[in-house]
Amino acid sequence: MNVEITPIDGHFAKFSWHLRNNPDLWEYMESDAPVPATLESETEYLKNAAIDPKNPMFAILADNEFAGYVALKNVAYGAAELSYCIMRQDLFGLGITSKATLLALRYAYECLRLDLVYIYINPRNVASYRNAINKHFVRVGSSFIKPEVERLEMTKTGWEKVLK
Repeated sequence: MNVEITPIDGHFAKFSWHLRNNPDLWEYMESDAPVPATLESETEYLKNAAIDPKNPMFAILADNEFAGYVALKNVAYGAAELSYCIMRQDLFGLGITSKATLLALRYAYECLRLDLVYIYINPRNVASYRNAINKHFVRVGSSFIKPEVERLEMTKTGWEKVLK
């Protein structure tokens, strides 16, 4: 399956707004967008995301069809938080998140020239946690706000190991 990421914009709302309303997606994470979503609220959210330089967000395309999103949030001081979500349940378990994560990390380290990418994951979200560990993210602690959520990090040196 061919996986690409492309900058998000409002036109992806027609694919994502009804998917965002699936409560199963948010069992282990929170949505930054309004939930429940309407086409109008999703369009507005994605339009704003498209112009926010501190939070680059990308649509994940699997065989040229919308599958979900990946984002680098809070870009500052050489670091950013990685966030990803496959929104279509028919695409779970196909390696799309793994490929999209690599593409986002490549963007983070090679285009944005970041030194550190971190991610917060609830370990009960087994697939997401496994994806991060397989990319050489290292557990460094827990969230101050939600102790059940772990913080994992990857340095630029760690990224270079992934490339080998």
